[in-house]
Amino acid sequence: MDKAITGEQIHIAYIDFPVLYAEVFGDIQVARSFYSKIEALPPEKNAAKIVFHQTARMVWLAEQINEVARGRPAFPNSFLSHSGRACC
Repeated sequence: MDKAITGEQIHIAYIDFPVLYAEVFGDIQVARSFYSKIEALPPEKNAAKIVFHQTARMVWLAEQINEVARGRPAFPNSFLSHSGRACC
């Protein structure tokens, strides 16, 4: 259930990846199909799964940055700095 509906905060460990990526894929069913394919990859071929998960976590954190950083004014700058390094 959507956190906006329940009013509850979702923990980063419980991200619904297909829902998060549905807009990118253009359709929730396409996102679910892709997700089920990468989830089924064996460990020796799961680089796509790792990138998919880590990108979702970074997007989730970026969307929550003000709430997560409350009381830690340097956190948003640190997050942006580390994000920039990870992308290059």
